[in-house]
Amino acid sequence: MSLIKIDPLTGQAQLHLTRDGRFASAGGFLVAATSRLRVMGESDQPIEVGSGDLRIDPAGRVYSNDEQVGRLQVVSVPDVQELRKVGRNLLLVCLKPANRRGKLLRHPHSPSAPWRAAARTPSRR
Repeated sequence: MSLIKIDPLTGQAQLHLTRDGRFASAGGFLVAATSRLRVMGESDQPIEVGSGDLRIDPAGRVYSNDEQVGRLQVVSVPDVQELRKVGRNLLLVCLKPANRRGKLLRHPHSPSAPWRAAARTPSRR
């Protein structure tokens, strides 16, 4: 999964990836269970799930109350040296400035896809 974390000091987005497939619902969005980062869909937006019962099929389609609400974004990173472990099953994507465009490759959904994408937006308290 890919996750976007917004730095509270700078407002800059940081792309994170995880292979942890445990999910939950928080604030009406699909989140990664351990990090609470919002899960990104194919549309590059966090997947909204409301308050219904969640289900994700093997093709990555996300359902809330048996209605499809999104599909997990699946990506890979060609150069694993641009990844840094940051804890909670997360990897930070540290793209070199010259490589920022087109570095992540999107994959068609399959059970063997290497990475799923997810995102974080600041929590409101």
